[in-house]
Amino acid sequence: MSEEIRTIPDIFRRATASGKPELLMAKRDGGWKTISAVDFGFTVRAFSLGLNALGIQPEDTVALLSENSPEWAMTDYAVVSTGAWTVPIYTSLPPRQIQPLLVDCRARAIVVSTEKQMAGVQEIHDGCPDLEYVIVMDGNPPNRPGYMRWHDVVEKGRPTLEMSPDVFDQRASRVRPEDVATIIYTSGTTGVPKGAMLTHGNFVSNVVSGVTRLPFGSDTVAMSFLPRS
Repeated sequence: MSEEIRTIPDIFRRATASGKPELLMAKRDGGWKTISAVDFGFTVRAFSLGLNALGIQPEDTVALLSENSPEWAMTDYAVVSTGAWTVPIYTSLPPRQIQPLLVDCRARAIVVSTEKQMAGVQEIHDGCPDLEYVIVMDGNPPNRPGYMRWHDVVEKGRPTLEMSPDVFDQRASRVRPEDVATIIYTSGTTGVPKGAMLTHGNFVSNVVSGVTRLPFGSDTVAMSFLPRS
């Protein structure tokens, strides 16, 4: 991996430039669904610009309450490429344990996987004063301000991407290695969960160190099975 890889958006752009026809695979409905590097790149860019259109700015926080999925990875790349911070949350947590995390990190938006997860957020929404948007990957949101579908955010960013394709890269290029990428909350076994702030440089150093010890090529397949949170 070359020295030009300094941030997570750099890793994203390197992956999407590969042109790999099966960049991601996910098992759904008994079969494997593949996502090409081109489609992955377009969706992440459009979703990121859609977040910008909603007003998400650098150093804002976007929570992510979802099981492993391509949309999880797409959302994460889209958020950090805006300079905002991803806050992943375990899907096994009940709403009463999720609320303190959203309040503590001052989440402006939360992306959830299903209508079930969305219903849990609805229970605590009024107690999260900074939460403006609830975005559901799979399901139909209620007729309530700020609730929307994941693909609607993608479509919101599509016009900017098609008319001004350089806007995403300009914004992503402003992200620095020392910038925060994510806040990971501890399990809470020693008290109230505490948020650990990890930078782009933290993640990239792990990636660079990893590939020097475990080389892999374009035909390598990796499986993600632990919760990405």
